[in-house]
Amino acid sequence: MELWASEGFLKVGEMKSIEEVAKKYLKELIDRSLICIHNLSFDGEVESCWMHDVIRELCLREARNMNFVNVLRAKSGQTPCLQSTHFSSISRVRISVHLARYPDIEDLYGWNPWYCNGSLFFPNLKKLQIRGIGEDFSSCKDLYDFHCLDQLEELEFCLAYRNVDAACFLETLKPSGATSQDLLRRLKFSMESPSLPLLPTDDALPHLLLPPPGAFPQRLKKLAFSGTSLRWMDLSIVGKLPKLEVLKLENDACIGDEWEVVDEGFPYMKLLLLERLKIRYWRASCDHFPCLERLFLERCLGLDSIPQDFADITTLALINISSCAESVGNSAKQIQQDIQDNYGTSVEVTIFRPVKANNIYFS
Repeated sequence: MELWASEGFLKVGEMKSIEEVAKKYLKELIDRSLICIHNLSFDGEVESCWMHDVIRELCLREARNMNFVNVLRAKSGQTPCLQSTHFSSISRVRISVHLARYPDIEDLYGWNPWYCNGSLFFPNLKKLQIRGIGEDFSSCKDLYDFHCLDQLEELEFCLAYRNVDAACFLETLKPSGATSQDLLRRLKFSMESPSLPLLPTDDALPHLLLPPPGAFPQRLKKLAFSGTSLRWMDLSIVGKLPKLEVLKLENDACIGDEWEVVDEGFPYMKLLLLERLKIRYWRASCDHFPCLERLFLERCLGLDSIPQDFADITTLALINISSCAESVGNSAKQIQQDIQDNYGTSVEVTIFRPVKANNIYFS
């Protein structure tokens, strides 16, 4: 929907916003089964979609005929980077470069989508996702050589290994003369898929290594981790980011059964999402989240409760709980009641699919 808006496709009438018009168009496509919902976000909005391969091929063919977008695929004997070099010099054309999802080892080492003799030039790139990053992260090192980062606002690193140093990725954002550090607002580290055999305990898993706070873009507002096996104690580094307002921890982003928030906590945090984590005990006070407005808890089956001291967070407006233990919902209702009694303000509490204690399974 953001792309539709930036392309100028949306016709906004009276009493309607661009977002409302975009949602209307998206709903029409879904209702006609031209696209299908793949995933909903934590607040119930459509987050990603898919389409049937026949419809997709039709769309790609029409897009090429209209010179709207060119999809380049890495296949044996082809050199997508040469094609992308050609297309990057054409005005008003869009490019999507695809590698095979499970490439042969020769393909993995035989072609680096970013290393094309320094000839790529995408000065207006705002969103970038890099997938399949290995331990040497060679696909990231030369990004700044192609002027890809000057206007970048959103960046996602999809890792193939957990035991990597995040500082090395963030160094790609600090080339000489680039402004990406000033513009970048959203950053996500995620694991593409498990690349290790099952191990007996979470402590045996390698961790994503976080750099000191100064290595992060200092105007970063939104940060997400998914499948990264961070240690809970390492989040104290994240708490020191001066502008961070949104933190999302998903799919074993952090491991260990206890999160004890230390130091100053997260002084500017407005939204916190915990999803599919094996946390059991959460130790924190209102002073650790003084600006928290919205709290989302989803499928944290082992969590016993929300810290009761959250009843003294005067900015808290919403607690959304989905597929968590009944005790978590009960603690949220108690916080809601305490805030009403002590401050005379209301907090919205929504609880979906509460899980009874005897149905909780710990892996």
